[in-house]
Amino acid sequence: MPRLISQIWRTILVACVVGGLLPLPLTPDQAQDPDDGYAEAQRIIAEAQENGDNWLNLTYLELTELPPELWAFTELRELSLGYNQLATLPPDIAQLTNLELLYVQDNQISTLPPELWQMTALRELDLGQNQLAELPPEIAQLTSLELLYVNSNLLAALPPEIGQMVTLRELNAAYNQLTTVPPEIGQLTNLELLLLHRNALSSLPPEIGQLASLQGLTLQDNQLDSLPPEIGELSSLISLGLANNRLTALPPEIGQLASLESMTANYNALTALPPEIGQLESLSRFDVGFNALSSLPPEIGQLENLTQLHLSGNALTTFPPEIGQLTTLEVLYCTNNQLAALPPEMGEMASLRELISYDNALTSVPPELGQLTNLQALHLGENDLTHLPPELGNLTNLEALLVNDNPLIDPPPDVVEGGTQAILEYLRAEE
Repeated sequence: MPRLISQIWRTILVACVVGGLLPLPLTPDQAQDPDDGYAEAQRIIAEAQENGDNWLNLTYLELTELPPELWAFTELRELSLGYNQLATLPPDIAQLTNLELLYVQDNQISTLPPELWQMTALRELDLGQNQLAELPPEIAQLTSLELLYVNSNLLAALPPEIGQMVTLRELNAAYNQLTTVPPEIGQLTNLELLLLHRNALSSLPPEIGQLASLQGLTLQDNQLDSLPPEIGELSSLISLGLANNRLTALPPEIGQLASLESMTANYNALTALPPEIGQLESLSRFDVGFNALSSLPPEIGQLENLTQLHLSGNALTTFPPEIGQLTTLEVLYCTNNQLAALPPEMGEMASLRELISYDNALTSVPPELGQLTNLQALHLGENDLTHLPPELGNLTNLEALLVNDNPLIDPPPDVVEGGTQAILEYLRAEE
């Protein structure tokens, strides 16, 4: 089953949340004795030919070589050789002239035969999780290729000729040792998904902005200290992963990404957000946790479709009143800051379900928070609160109210020890 594009959002999700594609585990029932695996491969080939199939699955067979019977299977269109012990592919593979999908991920391949580049019918090629130290320029001869996975190898560079592969729609070069991206990458105008996380990139070429079809870009876990202004030209971009780099600022042009729905820029060195951030009208998930932000621009309130906002681990002392305009926000994490107060306008955030604000310097809670009737979790532990407003008793959907490690007087300690429902009942009685 070809996975091109049909898995694009699964791939982006895994890449952005987990940090990269992970190898599938080898289960005990899949493990094979090498001799048994070779015989099993021969059986599978014979059965497929007898049935008139045009695909083969020879994964998890501990193969160190491929049976010669395979090369007579010229009608083959899909070949899965992943999770074996192949050190290379034999030149005979070029005899499979109709092959469109070739998956050889998670082997021990360090070299590729020149004959591979003669397989011009290939649309998908997965070489991920091998031991390749370079890609030859001849890879550009695969003029029909739409998916190329070379993740988790030993690549220090991508050949400039990769720009000639104009049919590419997915390129996964994550988990390598890349220090640069060739400017020719900008010629891949059909590219929809570009995975470059877990490399050693210190910069991006301006030509990155020419990727007009790009929907997903993962750059987390690199050494980027800036982004080119041209990144704002990625008009189709939906998901952008920037976590764990060295960014001190986001370019104002980032506000031009009108299609952007998810941006993770946590674990950087950002000291401020550009006002243009408010132009991201499609943004739903925004993570800038664990940076060096001391304030938020008022324009943050213009993010009318935002549902998740992560601000933990910064140096924020206050929120702008405009934060109350985030009426679609469901989750707000702002732990481990220096917040002394929450603005009363937060009571207008009608969709809020989780407000996590422990480990700050809060001395009071605005009564307006009692208007957040959809709130299910309110974490205010490790602050300087002495009183809770009775209005919090109106939070009828609240399931977790945590106020540990505060010098609370009202409610008294014995009520606090009773947990969420005890606190809410006390506050309702007070009101």
